Amino acid sequence: MDMRIISLDIETANLDMKAEGLSFDDPKGWRTSVVCLHDGVLNMTHTYVHPDEYEEVKKTHDKSLGRLYPFDVLEYHLRRKRNEGYTLLTHNGLKFDLPIISKPIKDGGVGGCASLLKKWPKEQMMDTAAVLTQVTGERYHLNHLIHGLLGENHSKLMDAANAPIQWAEGNHAEVIRYCIDDTQKTLAVFLTAGSE
Repeated sequence: MDMRIISLDIETANLDMKAEGLSFDDPKGWRTSVVCLHDGVLNMTHTYVHPDEYEEVKKTHDKSLGRLYPFDVLEYHLRRKRNEGYTLLTHNGLKFDLPIISKPIKDGGVGGCASLLKKWPKEQMMDTAAVLTQVTGERYHLNHLIHGLLGENHSKLMDAANAPIQWAEGNHAEVIRYCIDDTQKTLAVFLTAGSE
């Protein structure tokens, strides 16, 4: 499969969905802690964090995980990739990741991405969860796809519910590693499915 792909994933800072009145299909109330963008062509990942947390996270950032930027830079990087003809790949991005990051920073989003994402050519967007739900009528968790397509010895690095806890405890590198891994495994699942 010869295509340019960037895979995007986010982690949130919300510790208690029920107490905060959150819903997976509604971006209201969700707060973004980290966004990771993996370039499948260059095999390179960039990580984006809240500008207020950037300096703190930078102190412990593992440089082997790629470059770290404040949220403000994400729109510029996405725009460049869109203009270069990249497909934006997510797993459950249309219902979760993209609506959340489209919000202003003060509302828990990333800021600046809303109009860019609205104008992103639909033929250059792929949401594996949305496609599978449309075709099968069922929702597939990423970990199930990883096991089914990449093998039982492959798995997500942590339970998604643990990421906000780890972030709040200052284990930023672990959450970033987990988010990056999800972008890479989402891409691997997509490429593996496309080659079969």
